[in-house]
Amino acid sequence: MSHMSAIENTKVEDVFNYEGNRAIVFAEIDEIPVVELKQCIALALTYHTRKHQPMLGI
Repeated sequence: MSHMSAIENTKVEDVFNYEGNRAIVFAEIDEIPVVELKQCIALALTYHTRKHQPMLGI
C-alpha cells in the first residue's frame, strides 16, 4: 500500500480530538500524528478550490 493510500484510508475523525468544527485539540502529552495532520492542513488550505467538486475532490 502506498503512503498516500494509507492516508486516504485513514479516517481523521478517529485520529484527532475536535472542538467545534474548526479546531483540532492536542493535549501536551499527546503524540501528534504528523502524516494525518499534514493531510488535514493540505485539505483545509485547498478547500475553496475543491468545494464545488463531488465529495470535495477527495
